[in-house]
Amino acid sequence: HSRGSGKGSAELKSEWEKACEAATWDGWESVVEPTGIIDFGYRDCYPNGLNLKRGEELLERAWVFRFVDCEDWRRRLVVHGHTNVKWSSRGRVKDRANRITSVKVKVAE
Repeated sequence: HSRGSGKGSAELKSEWEKACEAATWDGWESVVEPTGIIDFGYRDCYPNGLNLKRGEELLERAWVFRFVDCEDWRRRLVVHGHTNVKWSSRGRVKDRANRITSVKVKVAE
């Protein structure tokens, strides 16, 4: 499953399917399985953040995974990748997250 915002949603789904086919999980498939990719703009409006104005947002991508044997069906492992790509000029899905500047991993419910 993949979701996208606005342009490129079908292309995002296609890229997600290709990534799933190419992935070598080496045992991780018993722990998590991929469920989607979400692209969105972020402004980083926090103390010491970038504090970008509206229209200056940068692309952030979230790779979402479901825990296979978890009793809570809502629990997800989420990997966020930040980029220096302007959201307004994000272009084709396959080229969007080629260069990641930072990564954040968290468990979400």
